[in-house]
Amino acid sequence: MQRQLAGIVAIVLLIYLHEGVEAADSVPTAEQQRIRVLVEALASKNIAPGSDPLPKNYDKNAQVVVYLAIQQLLAEGSAGFDILIAHFNDKRYSYTDKCPDDNYDRTVGDVCHMIVCRCAECYDCEIHLITRDQFNLYLDYDTRRNLSDWWKNNRTRPLWSIQVEAIDRAVKFMETVDRDKARPTHMEAHRLPVARFDALRKDNLRMMKELRASIEARKEAYRPKSIDGYFGTMTGLPWPTSLRGGS
Repeated sequence: MQRQLAGIVAIVLLIYLHEGVEAADSVPTAEQQRIRVLVEALASKNIAPGSDPLPKNYDKNAQVVVYLAIQQLLAEGSAGFDILIAHFNDKRYSYTDKCPDDNYDRTVGDVCHMIVCRCAECYDCEIHLITRDQFNLYLDYDTRRNLSDWWKNNRTRPLWSIQVEAIDRAVKFMETVDRDKARPTHMEAHRLPVARFDALRKDNLRMMKELRASIEARKEAYRPKSIDGYFGTMTGLPWPTSLRGGS
């Protein structure tokens, strides 16, 4: 009887300890709490304007909060990936992208997705755009489910190592890209002149190799400057913004 009782006590104790560990794991860390606050700050207090011009009552100061949250989440790097990925389907309005053809409203989920992609492919949009083929070289970020699965397989790796791997793939592409076979920068564009294409290609290689060397030497992830794309930039801020456009 005593042996049976001891066995039952041991089982109950194990269950209690297991539940205690799970409860402790469920308590967010200070870092997680900070990142969650930042993700909540991505949700604008403004109403999505649609493709129409920004309304007169659009609060530009409220968009500063969104802008600063984006900048800080870029600085957080992969520490924020789990929470960002969990918000990929967040439909709340965040900001409006100013593009040559129209304005496009971005949701919180869109922004979380862009932050993850930009942190991993840290060189993207910081080198010259010479062809559409230079996109999606490392991440399959057109499908958000694939990106989530990718992170499950890479979440134990330091971000700087991921960035080096992404740069290596981009460098390999830039070393062999054929101007006559590469697609133009966008659907309505013509191919860049041969001399211009080759000059920008070589400059891209220089910039990426320098960035790679710096990341590897410091073993620290590079912080991208922005999530703005080549043909879109955050609008509705108190300061003027301009499109970068193609090179």
